[in-house]
Amino acid sequence: MIKKALPLLFLLMFIITGCSVKAAGTEFKGYLEEMGMEIISISEKETITLDATDKTYRSILAVQEQEDLDGKDVEIYTYEVESHPIQKMKPEIKDVEVSLLIIDREIVGGFAVVDGYYYSLDGTRADVTGLYGN
Repeated sequence: MIKKALPLLFLLMFIITGCSVKAAGTEFKGYLEEMGMEIISISEKETITLDATDKTYRSILAVQEQEDLDGKDVEIYTYEVESHPIQKMKPEIKDVEVSLLIIDREIVGGFAVVDGYYYSLDGTRADVTGLYGN
């Protein structure tokens, strides 16, 4: 009996986990909508420790208004958006991925990625070093 129920249990856990990421991402999407962005999809959530010595995170830290994020554990919710300020300046840009940085259920920052370059959430600051600080 238990062997028959186990696959069903795993399927249920998979569905609940997938739904909880979407639900949590939905909780923060209003912030982006208030900035005038249209959410196309909520793609992922991950938890990382921002580390300025790691070239992967240098570009993220470079475009933040808040400077005390180095060394912090953050949840990152990633969205595909339209009507981003960068797209308003350059209509030829089609794909913009926006990520929100969350600590203790509060938005503490964010960034946009366009053609491999990191920008501030509102598109006003860019990390000119490109993808992952290279």
